Amino acid sequence: MSQAFLSPSLFLALIVVSAATRKPVHSSPPSSTDDVTSSPEYQALLKRAASERKGRINTEVKFRKYIKDQASATSPSSSPDSLLMNPIAYIRTPFIKKTGCPRQPQTCPSSLGQIVLTKETSRECLTQLSSYSHIWVIFTFDNNTDVRTSAVNYKAKITPPRIKPPGTKVGCLSTRTPHRPNNVGLSLLKLHKVEGSTITVTGVDLCDKTPIYDIKPFVPWDVPGYVSGGNWGGEMLDVLRCPEWVWDPCAASELSSSSRPKHTPPSALPSTSASTVKWTESAEEDLAFLVSRGVFAPLYPKKSPTSAPLVKSAVTEILLQDPRHNRQKGTSTGSEGYRIVFCEAAVTFRVEGGVTRVVEIKKAEWEDGDDGRMRFMKKPES
Repeated sequence: MSQAFLSPSLFLALIVVSAATRKPVHSSPPSSTDDVTSSPEYQALLKRAASERKGRINTEVKFRKYIKDQASATSPSSSPDSLLMNPIAYIRTPFIKKTGCPRQPQTCPSSLGQIVLTKETSRECLTQLSSYSHIWVIFTFDNNTDVRTSAVNYKAKITPPRIKPPGTKVGCLSTRTPHRPNNVGLSLLKLHKVEGSTITVTGVDLCDKTPIYDIKPFVPWDVPGYVSGGNWGGEMLDVLRCPEWVWDPCAASELSSSSRPKHTPPSALPSTSASTVKWTESAEEDLAFLVSRGVFAPLYPKKSPTSAPLVKSAVTEILLQDPRHNRQKGTSTGSEGYRIVFCEAAVTFRVEGGVTRVVEIKKAEWEDGDDGRMRFMKKPES
């Protein structure tokens, strides 16, 4: 059977005729937009939408006011604007007790910590957090001994440890004291890595098992003096890591074209001058033994070859700050020495002639004190 072929001109004519005779599926739209907006149906729907929106907003306002009123009724001493927060994570650190815990972040850069999300907090919250080099951590000073039921019983003025002349009092909000109207703390920690629901950080100044309420990435605009458009020290690009979309175009261009490393590698911890801290040979042997027994795990794994050096560096950095009470700084400890806790180890050191000497490290033994706080096990009387 032969096939008939249509010429291009005849084929095009058939398409035009077919399109002209095809019936539309939907009715034709009104001739103008004005016809739609002026129709009674449109005006009725518009009025109904506005009414529903206003009703929803009024309901939300009433609901919020009801919650505040109920909070005030159940707790008359609290403000209607009081904020109830639940921890999103807890942190593991080497600092079991307050004594020896650094006063500020980054004063002990070798100290490791692990922020572990609670079961109620989705690990998806940490997506792309590893793109940053530092994070802000909001927490509570849960180890404070001046427990109170409200933010009205607090000392408005305190005496900072290093203030001159000694004894001078200043407002608590002009210091970094943990004793505040609200026991809320803020630390800037260096992010090492993110694995699953665990964030490993360095330069920790938090006690072990501290509740964490929020985590925010550190961005260039957190640096005083940073101005979008180029007022950005090149040396900061060596230590700060952020996603490219966070940087302003000028800094992003410098970052992408620079041959310098984008950030300090996590393993390249700042060196510590230990000229005033000495370790006895027996103390170093104690350290190696305790590491092999997992006393510093999981922060410092027993099978890792870097654990012993990192523990030694961290303890040295703590002792350089002199963790003793302000009244004891600059004095000798005597023959018995002074002890701090690092992970599950008790570190005994002596201070004499301006030199701090680590003399013993052993697994800490505890007993319940009369006040419910954990204390070192007393040595048996000879």
